[in-house]
Amino acid sequence: MAFEKTLLREYEPLKTHCRSYARKIEEEFSIDTYDSLFSGLFETGRRLTYLNIITPMLMTMYHKGLRKKLKKAGLDYDFLDFRKDFPQLRDYEPLPLLQEIKEGIEALSPGVRAECVLYGCHEGNPGSRGDLQEDRSFHGALRSSQRERH
Repeated sequence: MAFEKTLLREYEPLKTHCRSYARKIEEEFSIDTYDSLFSGLFETGRRLTYLNIITPMLMTMYHKGLRKKLKKAGLDYDFLDFRKDFPQLRDYEPLPLLQEIKEGIEALSPGVRAECVLYGCHEGNPGSRGDLQEDRSFHGALRSSQRERH
């Protein structure tokens, strides 16, 4: 259970750091701050990636073991609802955050959404095309759209 201690120790600070970075991006994002913001998010993403890979692997292993033990005891795993007995599991569900991201994307104007698709399909990162003026106008439109939401 050493990983459980790692997860519990790492998860909350990483979640707090991501929320802090979200605010920082909203307040400070520009073409000039892109590199430093990206570097900070990259390091956090590296730490999160480890947790996002190891956690499901261990969950699968433990679920298989638990399933076998319950079967031997005559209980059907599929009819158990662990959320009733372990309400703290709700804190680790990704669906509310994914829904928030989806709503944020849907709140963007159609033009900004189209630009996001363009950037997402383009090799490299925003700014790699060399058209700095176009990048600045895109980022300005993105910030304006975000302000309109709040």
